[in-house]
Amino acid sequence: MDRRAPLVLLVLTACAPAAAPPPSSSGPPRINTSAGGTDIYIEADRSGSTTTASAPVERVWTTLPEVYSSLGISGAVVDPAARVYGNPRLVVMRRLAGERLSTFFRCGETATGSPIADAYRLRISVLTTLSPASAGETRVQTRASATAQSVEGASAAPVQCASTGILEQRIGEMITRRATA
Repeated sequence: MDRRAPLVLLVLTACAPAAAPPPSSSGPPRINTSAGGTDIYIEADRSGSTTTASAPVERVWTTLPEVYSSLGISGAVVDPAARVYGNPRLVVMRRLAGERLSTFFRCGETATGSPIADAYRLRISVLTTLSPASAGETRVQTRASATAQSVEGASAAPVQCASTGILEQRIGEMITRRATA
């Protein structure tokens, strides 16, 4: 047996890249994405935004198409029985609702330091669910998530994005304002 084998093994082990720390088991869930060989952890908000509208479910339901349309989001999912409205497959580049996509989603940064959300094509899922709250009120819950894909390197893996919560909050506020007007 070669006496150098343990030494070579020790050197190779020491030169191996350190594994990224696993996401924390406490606190909000985290998304792991890899960019240029570096693991990046982005806090993901999976709770969405919940508001209460002072109007019955039927009235709030009728405001959803108008609210989504005013934000430039088509209603690809319309389920009156489950009271779910939105679009799980919206594809957008650069802007949504007149704002830069980085206003709504954190996806990390490009090699030049600009937000990935503003430079890549985003596949967004945004859905609002209505349910009765107390007498005459409606619970409005909206969740949004996205992945980003480089338009130049289409073969690269998509980057997971975390919602800032602003889009969900805006939808809830608009629904509440229009349903109670």
